[in-house]
Amino acid sequence: MIQRVVSTATALFFAGTMFFLPFDAGEGWQRGLSLFVFGDLVTHISYFVHDHPLPADFSSDTLSLLILLGLLAILAAALGWILSALKTGFRVAKVVRIGGSYYLAYVLLCYGVGKILGLQFYIPEANVLFTPFGQLTKDILFWSTVGTSHSFNVVTGIIECAIALLLLLGRTRVLGLFLCLFVLLGIVLLNFTFDISVKLFSLLLTALNLFCLWPVLPALGRFFAGKGVVSLNGLFPQWSIRSVWTLWQQVFLASTIVVTAIWQQLPTDRHRAFPNGAYEVVSGVASRPGSIRRFFVHSHDYLILQDTTGSLVDYHFEVVGPAILVEDYAGKKTVGRFQFSRKDSLLRLEVPERGWLFNGKAIDIRKLPALQDDTHFLLDDFE
Repeated sequence: MIQRVVSTATALFFAGTMFFLPFDAGEGWQRGLSLFVFGDLVTHISYFVHDHPLPADFSSDTLSLLILLGLLAILAAALGWILSALKTGFRVAKVVRIGGSYYLAYVLLCYGVGKILGLQFYIPEANVLFTPFGQLTKDILFWSTVGTSHSFNVVTGIIECAIALLLLLGRTRVLGLFLCLFVLLGIVLLNFTFDISVKLFSLLLTALNLFCLWPVLPALGRFFAGKGVVSLNGLFPQWSIRSVWTLWQQVFLASTIVVTAIWQQLPTDRHRAFPNGAYEVVSGVASRPGSIRRFFVHSHDYLILQDTTGSLVDYHFEVVGPAILVEDYAGKKTVGRFQFSRKDSLLRLEVPERGWLFNGKAIDIRKLPALQDDTHFLLDDFE
């Protein structure tokens, strides 16, 4: 009885995480559903475990997410006990293991396609490239370093996509789960050692992977203990869902997962009156004359100024027709003007209220050594 309760409750907990845990911090349907069902309750509970109530934010490594997982665990334990007491015979663990395999495949496809398209480990922003090494945090350093190697991202992305395809096929699912486990363990190690803020989400994926693998672990343990060759075929018929859906339905489900994962990662074109990048100040004035050496236009609508000492100050901006609206962290908004010449890559930026008048020449960051994706096989090849 206890074993059945634990198995059912564990399966229900993972089902809850797949259903309610937002895959990312965006405005997806999972986030909206979680906020609708648990948002007010999580905010209320946060009052008792924090010095002030926190808005419900179910991003990874937040207090809100920890509270949400606690609520899901309590609900799963209660429902697991009820289902086990009723002896319904409904094999929840079997369904969740199949669904979990598809969920892991979807996650790997999203990250794999994102790497191939350069969306996950993207080319560092211009301000990062011109920031002194010692002033960057470890997570930014890791993210930026990996982003400079397009070939590394393509290879690792292809590997993750290949493992995802193994998870989608019944005959190769066990192999895919083992390979996925090694990938996830490596991700967990990176997240903790480089302080990357997806620790909790990666731990949950690893736990889900182990849950899906649980039925085959005893057989593999006997094999590694030298007690004979073990065949996984037929040991666990729940890995095949042919008795539940026809073949074409399985193909349709797998294809939907693949198409959805790819579609989510496709970049959207965004036109701006002036391009992102770095600009060297060739003339102009500021509130501190001669102190601004460069300024950067970040892809997420941030204007970043760098003085001669290398210090950076950033402002959010919005382009409204020929004008630019600049806002600092104190909420003060000022209106300025800009003029960009694509012919000579000159950007003139004028914000009188802040004492800015810059004429910046665009820097071709593609020529920087960090962005050269070359491979030197011999030391003699270095110049």
